[in-house]
Amino acid sequence: MSERLTPATDLFRADANTPEIAANVAKWVDELLTTDRPQTVGSLCRLEELKGLKRAVGECCLGVWCRVADVPYEDIDGHRVYEDEYSFLPPSQVEALGLRDHRGTYGEDDALFALNDDDKCTFKEIGLFIYDSWLAQFGAEISLSEEGRTALAKAKGEQS
Repeated sequence: MSERLTPATDLFRADANTPEIAANVAKWVDELLTTDRPQTVGSLCRLEELKGLKRAVGECCLGVWCRVADVPYEDIDGHRVYEDEYSFLPPSQVEALGLRDHRGTYGEDDALFALNDDDKCTFKEIGLFIYDSWLAQFGAEISLSEEGRTALAKAKGEQS
């Protein structure tokens, strides 16, 4: 995707503008903007087994948060399963990020998982979209790390 996504004004719950949730969203956006881990679709984290060892071979944008938040998991049938979920966010993480639901729904029927799985947006594009959506919805920036701010400026430059 080369055009910048239009920010959503309803990605987050109305009561999500708290310091704790803003800090969580900032950590998530930081990781999305700076990670070089492979991206996958249809799973929070896809696994591959080689010689009895399981390793992650890709994450979706929602799975990135589960890893960053150190959500407990089990490795089952080629997927990392976080709190009994392998495709969408567990309820505890929907709360932690202040999202409306487990799919990251916004607008009529758009969702973060669809940006990842269907539209094939990169992690950087999704991170920029989440950052811009927080700003559009709450009128305040989230506090990114220095590395995140640098990656944000670069991503904005690439999509202008």
